[in-house]
Amino acid sequence: MEDIGREYLADLVSRIIERLPKSTTKLCNLQTLILVGCLKLVELPSYWSNLVNLRHLRLYVLNESSVSIPPRIGTLKGLQTLRYFNVGKEIGRGINELKDLIHLRGCLRISELENVVNVEEAKEAQLKNKQKIDELKLRWKCDDDMELRQEGIEEEVLNALQPHTNLKKLAIEGYRGVRFPTYPIGFDHVLGAVEQLLHLRGGQCKFILAHIPQVKMVDAMAVNEAI
Repeated sequence: MEDIGREYLADLVSRIIERLPKSTTKLCNLQTLILVGCLKLVELPSYWSNLVNLRHLRLYVLNESSVSIPPRIGTLKGLQTLRYFNVGKEIGRGINELKDLIHLRGCLRISELENVVNVEEAKEAQLKNKQKIDELKLRWKCDDDMELRQEGIEEEVLNALQPHTNLKKLAIEGYRGVRFPTYPIGFDHVLGAVEQLLHLRGGQCKFILAHIPQVKMVDAMAVNEAI
């Protein structure tokens, strides 16, 4: 593995691979890792601290929630492309791992937000400082445990995950809160900058969408009490 490209390990395509070799993490000059068609991939190597030059991690898998991002991904401070991030409960998998990834750009999907139980960690993610992110998707899992979630925590978490004002697309899925957050700059202002604004699914949101006149396009599928 040490001899595979010093800049790119591109298009590692396999339909049978479940885990990358641990030797992948020894490619200290690796800048881009692309995994395509790995339908059975379930795990990435845990120790990525050697990949100090990694700029782009592009995973194209069938089910994003089935593949966990390696712990302590926040140590890769030069990372620019991270298509998705699953929040975990273990040390090194919290949402605050995003704090120092200030160069992230393009699309970012943050899933399993139901695992965020400390609002301060959500604030530490500092999404509003990641000015080059164009599309942001925030996802809470929709399952039988939804009723067990701590009341009010999702509203606090969403409030803490304030995006920057030049965002082009914001998607929210599985959110169970009953109101939009009130960001210091005004959530209306954030939403007014979004071209394809809001995609709500699977929650029991009671948003009064008519109160946001800047909305250009709203898809409120499966929202029980929105008007």
